[in-house]
Amino acid sequence: MHRFILTCALTALALDASACSCSTGVHPGRDGGPVFDTGPIADIGTPVDTNIALRDIGPITNCMGHPTRVTGTTYAPNGMDPLPGLIVAAYPDTQAFSAAAATVQCQTCVSNVPGSLAFIRSGGDGTFTLGGPALDAGGTVTIVIESGGFRRVVRGVSIPRCGDLALTSAQTSLPGASAGDDLIPRIAVASSTTTGDVNDKFAHVLDLIGITGYDRWGPDKTGTAFGSMDLIALFTTPSRLNSYDIVIAPCGSLGNFSVSPVLTATMVTNLQAWLAAGGRLYASDLAYEIAAEAFPTAMTFATGPSPHAGADPADVGQGIASGSTIMADVDDADLLAWLRLVGAVSPTATQIPVSDLRDPWAAVDLVPPTNLTPDTHGIHHEAVLVSANVTWHTGGAGHHPLTVQADYPNPAGAYCGRMVFTSYHVQTGTGTTLAPQERVLEYVFFQLSSCIQAGPM
Repeated sequence: MHRFILTCALTALALDASACSCSTGVHPGRDGGPVFDTGPIADIGTPVDTNIALRDIGPITNCMGHPTRVTGTTYAPNGMDPLPGLIVAAYPDTQAFSAAAATVQCQTCVSNVPGSLAFIRSGGDGTFTLGGPALDAGGTVTIVIESGGFRRVVRGVSIPRCGDLALTSAQTSLPGASAGDDLIPRIAVASSTTTGDVNDKFAHVLDLIGITGYDRWGPDKTGTAFGSMDLIALFTTPSRLNSYDIVIAPCGSLGNFSVSPVLTATMVTNLQAWLAAGGRLYASDLAYEIAAEAFPTAMTFATGPSPHAGADPADVGQGIASGSTIMADVDDADLLAWLRLVGAVSPTATQIPVSDLRDPWAAVDLVPPTNLTPDTHGIHHEAVLVSANVTWHTGGAGHHPLTVQADYPNPAGAYCGRMVFTSYHVQTGTGTTLAPQERVLEYVFFQLSSCIQAGPM
């Protein structure tokens, strides 16, 4: 349906106002389209020049106070856990999307989405309302949900003209594996069912949040290479390392207690180049040397000595009894809000119970205060997410970080890479319900894979 404007241009005669009505008032038609009231027809005599013309000004998009709204909630791949801050965009249904890059890329946040009809970021609870003049006319579009290396593409979505459409969780959940236009980051996880598994079974968290498209690499728990798909081979071969966006090296990777002798200078150089290019690294507990040597300025680890013979120096944390917990502060406001949202803690809680601090565990002494200062744009590139009052074998009790996230700068000073370290483990590695500290690791994973803000949005 198109709008036509009746133009009345009468000259030479001074006419009464009732002589010609040029009203463009809109009234609903029998078919739902508009009918235009041109006013009463009056006898105006013979005009000198009627100059009456019909002009097509294109499709009607004015929804008279009720614009098209596309609503929903963005979820993790399991379709249950809401995720905040994801891009939701509508494109023409013929839109083509690029394939995944063959090597790791710098993922910086964008303030607009070129080629889209409309876009928005989901709120703190994952909900969104997408609209705009380009959607008011209705039609068939492609909906895209995107975060860092994740991209869900849903084609053939029919949206009403000047109406509401609620998308389903199947349409708004991130994919768990790459297929067709759907993409996830390329993920390497130190984990094995045949060569001695890691102590911290992070793969269990990935399974429960619906991530299935990851590769297992032998963790070399004994500190010696084992086959071609092991962590030593990954870290010593730049082409293989650069083919991954995320590397997860939990406790038990490259050995128990004595990781430093296994981590060669070549491995460290490769890891630093990969981080500078946009790589994302997670390490926990006894694998701390991977984080400490790849990003030595991010945090200061305990200096030891460890009570365990031959252990790396930061392995000084005093363990807690099996089945017991300590209460840890959630220092990051966004993390705390999300934990409350998913029911991991009560609506007023500010702490989580932490278990599985195994004696001795790798301890962070502090994060340098200058690292926590925002840049000139007001953006923080490092944060303590969780901390607690803990006891060390070498220095009594104190309040220390347990989870730290830090963005990695490349040689030009731009932040492309990211690293997360935690002193605690996945709680059990079994069961179908995530414990609060496992929820933190779920949040950490999506933080690892998300874009890095480089400037004002």
